[in-house]
Amino acid sequence: MKGKILAPLLTLGLFPSLPHAQTPSLAAELVGSTSMPNDEQGTDVSLSRDTAVVGAPHPFSTASQPAAAYVYRRRPGIRGAWVEVAKLLSSDTAPNDFFGQSVSIDGDRIAVGQPNKNRVHVFERDLGGPDAWGEAAEIAGGGFVLGFGWSVALQGDRLAVGAPATGEAFVYERDAEGNWNRSAALSVVTTLDQFGWAVDLDGDRVAVGNPQEDGFSSGGPGEAYVYRRVAFGSWVLEKKLASAGSDGLGQAVEISGNLVAVGAQGNVYVFDRNALGANQWGLVATLGGVVGSFGQAVSLQGERLLVGGGSVAGVRHAFLFGRHVGGENAFGEVFRLPSPTSDPFAFFGHSVSLDGSRLVVGAPFEDAAGPNSGAGYVYEPPKIARPPQRPQDS
Repeated sequence: MKGKILAPLLTLGLFPSLPHAQTPSLAAELVGSTSMPNDEQGTDVSLSRDTAVVGAPHPFSTASQPAAAYVYRRRPGIRGAWVEVAKLLSSDTAPNDFFGQSVSIDGDRIAVGQPNKNRVHVFERDLGGPDAWGEAAEIAGGGFVLGFGWSVALQGDRLAVGAPATGEAFVYERDAEGNWNRSAALSVVTTLDQFGWAVDLDGDRVAVGNPQEDGFSSGGPGEAYVYRRVAFGSWVLEKKLASAGSDGLGQAVEISGNLVAVGAQGNVYVFDRNALGANQWGLVATLGGVVGSFGQAVSLQGERLLVGGGSVAGVRHAFLFGRHVGGENAFGEVFRLPSPTSDPFAFFGHSVSLDGSRLVVGAPFEDAAGPNSGAGYVYEPPKIARPPQRPQDS
């Protein structure tokens, strides 16, 4: 196991739009109770309020050492007290099935992708007992779909699933009986594309990334697409997103309200729905200038954007940007979080998730429980001390 150091936090500001918020610091390292070498825990992470899920796809998994996803919950009122509450396993586990390659949590529901079996599993809280996470559904890609579950995004009763091996993405909707019904099958006609590499949902819109749309093994400019729901079974293309000079645009996508953030190799592009006209999704910001794999992971909430993958002076970081920071409509850097490990190959920032004033960053090649066992890191703002009470007059 490599030695660790807790690096100081470089502060460049406060969370925008969060009155009295403070810059977060490392609160917890998330390592599964049964973590083992090559788990690659932190390949994907997702956060919803006080619950985090961390994927551990273990590319060399076996029946005795299956891939998994770990669920952690924060103890109320105790900063940094994140405890493991569940280890999620596939109901039909198989060697090298990559269960946990993608994870998404929304409230009391979690989706976990299993792309080498073309499955997505949905778990629900309190199913099987208080605070238990039981499997509620298994969704199969079917037909000739390959890589189904490489990417997932869950919001309420809707689920988006990417299958980039065959260049497709799908949307499912849950009915009153708890059945997940396919509402859309999306694709584009290009050669050997990776449409579905990344997906995200927000309300009646879904965003899909296609980072290798030209079919060349070295990658291409990339693109992303925004679709809008008209009715069940009817999703229309609203806009194709692209940028001249981009490289692999679409390797990460997040949509929130009127904004879409799209990661590329070395850059993140931010599009606004009404820039250049209603529903035109015009480009409003290009973030970059950082070496490494800046842009391989993004998490967008409102007008705050968390980006993973970049390196500064040989240290990988996660970066938070805010709109109107540094000028009207500008996306300025709020702060950056350096990797808390001394290992430059832990790939801190490979995955990121932002919710409120908390965030989680994945480092799938950290040696927390053996080589490449991986870890997730939770950051929280320090507890704000209450001002002293004025003594009451007698």
